[in-house]
Formats: sequence, structure tokens, C-alpha cells
Amino acid sequence: MIQFYEPSHTAYYDRKAIEQDLNLVTIVRGMALKEYEDESHILEELLHPLQEKEQIRQRQQVVKACCEHPEFIEECHRHIVKAAGKLEGEMDSILDSRGKNHLNETLISTHLEALRTVVYATAALQQICEREKGKLQGTGLDTFAEAWFTELPPEQVKEQIELVENLDGFKRKGEITLRGHMAEGLLLKDMEVTDAREKVQKGSRKWLSRDKGSMILDERMFESAVEFIDSVLVEILEGCVPYLKKWQENFRLLRRQAAFLYGCSKLYRHGQELNFLFSFPEQEKAEILGLYDLSLALQTHKNPVSNSLKMEGYDALVITGANQGGKSTFLRSMGIAQVLCQAGMYVPAGQYPLQVYQGIFTHFTRREDASMTMGKFEEELVRMQEILRHAKSGSLILLNETFATTTEITAYQIAMDLMQACLDTTVVVWTVTHITSFARDLYKKQPERVLFLSAGREANQEQRYTMVPKEPENTSYGLELYDEIIARRKEYPC
Repeated sequence: MIQFYEPSHTAYYDRKAIEQDLNLVTIVRGMALKEYEDESHILEELLHPLQEKEQIRQRQQVVKACCEHPEFIEECHRHIVKAAGKLEGEMDSILDSRGKNHLNETLISTHLEALRTVVYATAALQQICEREKGKLQGTGLDTFAEAWFTELPPEQVKEQIELVENLDGFKRKGEITLRGHMAEGLLLKDMEVTDAREKVQKGSRKWLSRDKGSMILDERMFESAVEFIDSVLVEILEGCVPYLKKWQENFRLLRRQAAFLYGCSKLYRHGQELNFLFSFPEQEKAEILGLYDLSLALQTHKNPVSNSLKMEGYDALVITGANQGGKSTFLRSMGIAQVLCQAGMYVPAGQYPLQVYQGIFTHFTRREDASMTMGKFEEELVRMQEILRHAKSGSLILLNETFATTTEITAYQIAMDLMQACLDTTVVVWTVTHITSFARDLYKKQPERVLFLSAGREANQEQRYTMVPKEPENTSYGLELYDEIIARRKEYPC
């Protein structure tokens, strides 16, 4: 099978939660850029993570090559989308005709259209790769380009084109030569096409030759034996269906991968225009530099406040601090970067480590709505139970203000038990919490394994939305907010 890269067959457990909590829809739309039919394919690639670092490196090379040669992936994308769409419709027509009393002429036309789509599309893609092979040599796309010649030798493609063109000629009352033999019951067996001509060969008057063992169906005999001829041709074309099904599956894969790679190319170019910082994760880089929320950047068309931190040696991350301090945005930026990393993409940061997690889970607060069949706290517990059931050693869990709907005592106990269980089983946890008592007690117990960050406050001359390493403080900054409101009230009395 011809492919741009080795696909991943493992999807995130709760795809909907990751899509919603990390705002992946905004990123997908930023990649598709009004190619709306590409959106579902791009999302599928993002939600099927790679599980090995070497797989990520290989995919990175392909993505990098597409960003460096956008015209190549754009042209391939155009041909693949057209061929995949046509072939789906034509194969549906072929399968739909099974068991129905269609005219043979209709069946011939349906099969021939599907063959034409495959032959012309593969020839076009082979020509593109031949034309661009000099540019692609030594890049992540050279394997893809070479596959079109190893899987489909040029002479074979040429023969296929000639066959399709000659079959078109037969539809216009040309001539086809078949070879086979009579089986028991005067049934034709082992029939094959040995020649096809757009025009009837002069001197063709016989339709059965004893000497050559071949059957010639010319224009004159076509008039008297059209049903017989068409039936034979339908049987021959029906034998092409397995070949067509194989290419249908191949074009489905290429359609998905081309949408993803073309999206990577477009987002990269668009990001450069907006001065966004992108980089490919590297194993030897332990520090995160200049990380920002890509979904927010795409919505505002501006560079958000970025953050830098060193995660090496830590099994958990606890984020506390003032309300509206950017904690949730920072957590989302971390989650987005990791999802893009395991999709083999560049990430929204100046530097990001190449780290692989065996599953990513998100647990963000949900707004209560009419579709809920239980209270918010119970709903949070059910979701957490599902996460813990499927998380394993090496998994990553992102928690955002989890259990904010219950009392602080209950939330404290759940949070502490949960964190301890995850640390004991080497499940990595990144959490934003409002439970300062939990954060402070955890800091006292295991500070060497947990990185504690706090949202910056203008009152302390710290930049807002910047996360700084800090011991958790025993305050939610409510008094500061109260003082600020009172001060404004005094400054602007009614």
C-alpha cells in the first residue's frame, strides 16, 4: 500500500473529551482553512497518537518536508481528493448493482469509470513524483515518491492507460480480442483480453478462429451478438473489482494523510505570517521554552503570553494562583502541545521535549445542561472513574478545577487520594486546582516529585498569565480582589 507515512491505529480513549477540553476544533479549522471536507480527516489524525519516539521522528520528517515544499503536497492533495471522492461514488454504484437487473451496457460503463479513475489518478501522482523527485530526494517525502515506481512500474501504468483507452474505443463499437476455452455445458472459461482496438481491424469477418483459438468480436458481429459480448465483458470487468477495492482502501488512507499534511503545511505558513513560533519536539531538549495556547492564538490572531518551564524529573504538575490568571489556558497549551507532538507535528513553542505518553486523558469542568442525567459532582466522579479504569503506567491525565462542585473537605480528600494513587502507579498528572490546602499539604509531602507553579500576579510585580515556580500559598486572592473593588468604588463614587 502506498502511503505518506506509517499510520497509527490506536485512538485516544475519550476522543470527545480531548477534542472539547483542548479546543482542537479551532486548531483543525486553522489547518483546514476553509477546506471543510478536510476537517474530519485532520481531526482523526490528531486523535490517533503515535506511541514510539522513532515513529514520531519519522512522521516529523514528512511534515517538515511538506512545510518546505507546500506546492507538492497541495498538488498531491488536489489529485487524491478528486480521485478518492470519485472512486467512492463509483464503487458504491458497482456494489449497488449487485443482484439488480441492470443493462449490461450500464454495468460496463460503471466498472470502466472506476477503472479510469484509478488508472488516471495513479498516473498523475506518478508524474508529479517523477517531476519533483530532485527536490524530494533526502527529505521525508522521498519514500512516498519512490513507492509510486516500486508499486507501479511505469510500463505497467502505460499498459493500464492503453487498456482503458481501448475499452473506451470498444464502447464506440471498436474491437476486442478475447482468449479462453469452452468448458462443460458450452460455458466459456478462463477468458482474458489479449487485444483491444478503437477501430475494427480490416479483414475481420470471422468471430471464431480455430487456428488461433481466439474469438474476435467486430462491429458486424457486435450487432447480432451484443448481449453475448456484453455479458463476457461484464464478467471480465467484474474480475477487476478486487483490484478496485484495494485502490479504494489505498485512496481512503491517502485522502486522510494528504488532508493532514496539507493542513500542517497551511497552518505553518499561516503561523509564519502571524509571527507564531513553531518547533519540532526533540528528545535531547528537556526544557519547554515559549509555550503558548495555539487555539487562543488562532482565535485572536495574536501571540498570547508564553511560558517556559523545565519538566524533567517531575511526575506531576500542580498549578495554583489567582482567578483569571491564565491557569486553565496554560494547562490547555500543555495538552495541545503534547497532542500535536504525538501526531508528529510541530508544536506552539520555541522548544519542546520529545515525550511519549501511553494515553492522554482530560477531565475539565463541564457546565450543567439539560442533557445531564445526574448532578455535576456525580458526573465528575463517573468520568474520573472511567479515566482511572483505562489509565496505565506512562499515561498522562490533565485535570482542570476538578471537583469544584463539592465541599472543600470532600474535594481535598479526593484530590489527595487521586494524586497519591497516580504517583504510586507512575501515571503523570498535570492539574489546575483551587484547593490550596491540598496543594500545600502535597508540597510538604513530596516536593521533589511534583512541580508547583503559580499564576503571576500584578500585585507582586509578576506578569499576568505567566506561570512561576512557587510554593502554594494559603489564599485564593479573594481579599485582594475585595480590596481592588473597594478602591475602585472610592475612586469613582456614585
